[in-house]
Amino acid sequence: MELTWKCLKRGLAAEGIQTQTPREALRNACAAGWIDDERLWLGMLQDRNLTSHTYRESLARQIHARIPACHAAMSQLHALLHARIQVNAQ
Repeated sequence: MELTWKCLKRGLAAEGIQTQTPREALRNACAAGWIDDERLWLGMLQDRNLTSHTYRESLARQIHARIPACHAAMSQLHALLHARIQVNAQ
């Protein structure tokens, strides 16, 4: 998640959209149409914050169950950003 929001921050900055926080980067990416499920992404951010500060097995199992949806969303974002980079490089 850390790398994702920083990548979004850079990509958005290239489009003239400034962001300072992970939450702001996700909201701006949603507004730009780069991600389509803001709630899912904000949930990923919350999960990242929760796992950084707790070591409860029950919480880890809950977050683990959400990984397939997170992976799908990240793969979709990767494909979109990769396509945008290819277009801009030409």
